[in-house]
Amino acid sequence: TMSVLFQIHYSKSTMFKKMIDANTKKEYAQMYNKYTEMAASALGGETKPSDVPSVKPEEEKPNKLIKEAPPAEVPVLKIIALLAIVSLSVFALAYYVSILRSRVALMEEQIEEMRQKMALLQRSVASVNDMNSPEAPLLTLL
Repeated sequence: TMSVLFQIHYSKSTMFKKMIDANTKKEYAQMYNKYTEMAASALGGETKPSDVPSVKPEEEKPNKLIKEAPPAEVPVLKIIALLAIVSLSVFALAYYVSILRSRVALMEEQIEEMRQKMALLQRSVASVNDMNSPEAPLLTLL
C-alpha cells in the first residue's frame, strides 16, 4: 500500500492562509494523481490507470490522509528497475549540479577580473582628469 500525508506549516503569519491552503491542496492532489498514473505505467500495465485512485482535495481535512492506494503485487525485478532509474536520475542531476557550480565559479572569477580592470580604468580616468584640471601644470613641447 502507499499512503500519502501532507501538512502545511506556516513559519510566519499571513492573511493569505486560506488561498495558500486551497492552492496547495489542489496542486498536491494533481501531483499525486500524475504520480500514480506514472507509477501504474512504469509497472508495465499491471495496474490500469482507471484502477488508480483519483484524489480530490479535501479542504475540511488538511491533516488527514488524502487517499490510500490499493495493495498491488509488484515483481522484484520491476522494483529494482525503478530503483535503478531513480538512482541514475539522481546521479545525473548531481553531475549537472556540479557542472553548473564549476561554471558559476568560472564566471565569478571572470567578474572579479573585470572588476579589477574597471578599478584600474577608473584610476586612469581620474589621473587623466586631474592632469586636465586648470591647476595642473601645462606640458610644453621643445
